[in-house]
Amino acid sequence: MFTYQNPLTLAAVLLAQTVLGYPQGAVLNPTLITRDNEFIFSAIGDSWGSGVQWNNDTAYDGNEDGCMRFKYAWSTIVNDRYQDWTPTPDQDPQFEFRACSGAHLGKNINDQMDKLTRPKMTMLEAGGNNADFYPMADSCLFHTDPRVDYGTHYEDDDADDPTGLCRKEIKLVRGRVGEKLQQAAIDTIDIWRAHPAVSGNDATLFMLGYARFFALDDACNDWDFGRQFQLPKNAQKLVKEMRQEFNDLVDAVNLAIRSAVEHYNDPKIRYIDINPALEGHRFCEKGHSFRSQINPNSSEVHIFNNPIRFWLTIHDGDSVTTYEPSDDLDAPGPPEDIIEKLRGYPEGESVQQDQYTITTFRNPEEPNLSMEVKIEPQPLNGGSGSGNFNGYIARTLHPKQDGHKEIGDT
Repeated sequence: MFTYQNPLTLAAVLLAQTVLGYPQGAVLNPTLITRDNEFIFSAIGDSWGSGVQWNNDTAYDGNEDGCMRFKYAWSTIVNDRYQDWTPTPDQDPQFEFRACSGAHLGKNINDQMDKLTRPKMTMLEAGGNNADFYPMADSCLFHTDPRVDYGTHYEDDDADDPTGLCRKEIKLVRGRVGEKLQQAAIDTIDIWRAHPAVSGNDATLFMLGYARFFALDDACNDWDFGRQFQLPKNAQKLVKEMRQEFNDLVDAVNLAIRSAVEHYNDPKIRYIDINPALEGHRFCEKGHSFRSQINPNSSEVHIFNNPIRFWLTIHDGDSVTTYEPSDDLDAPGPPEDIIEKLRGYPEGESVQQDQYTITTFRNPEEPNLSMEVKIEPQPLNGGSGSGNFNGYIARTLHPKQDGHKEIGDT
């Protein structure tokens, strides 16, 4: 399968790398440089490129290097469907999956390139971490820590001189997604073109954008993704204007990446718009229930919400049932109809117990039906963060398996 080289050839390769100034540490494995019967292609990038595994069953490679690669990431779909798109059907596919959660355009992507051999095609999805969406997502959507004062709500704040954390973070992100991000993408493409894995290899680069998070149905204006089981007076509602602003910022990231690609006017450097892939399966789609927005098992929404890690005990007459947090997406959850019946009726103030917030709910029309909810804050800590970050939380605002399937089909 491999074409091996003799020591003289190896010496020539190493000399060429020295003379051409290739990065130290980017020495190509000489046994992998030429593969007559294989088409090598690679996937590099950030957590939207790697996907986010959260347990052994969803891990692509056992999380061997802390990159949290997802067993069902969109690039694995491309690999599985090799015969549908390959320009060389007589060659066997050799897939190199190096995308890593937490990666930024720039050095992180260069480090991933150093782990490639000689791919004829590279698929790259990165840039979201450069924009640093996650403090904004927490400040506007999730309010993960009840001990934090998030300040003025989006709809009541001044966009030019904000006092609340939501508008402040939006302003910061907006300042990061323009020319600075476009230049980071250009610099990364330059690194790719000159890298020994690519140089002289007649290779093709596909850069993917990101998908918008929200649809704009009016019903969502009365919902929140934050303190669903705490006192509603503190909740930031998913007002349409805020959802539109999130979508606009995703579009700005995509524009920066697409503009960087178009800067080269090179048919071998292409941009792929993945927005259509999640059409009809974003948050706040018309006709979808509130529960489908936060339920990780929902087949309606193909993006993970922030996991609400809670212990919920329902008292229905003499019957008492407790539901504990679980990483198992197939584990049974509490009945949606009971949650909807009780959620709007908090009984008294929430109580703080160590790191937990405890709230009791009781419907005055059904006094024998109540629920007690104990919540453990799940701060995002940078979202896709580092390889040591908890994938159960880090998958927030990332595609579910169905979403990756749709992106891979695209």
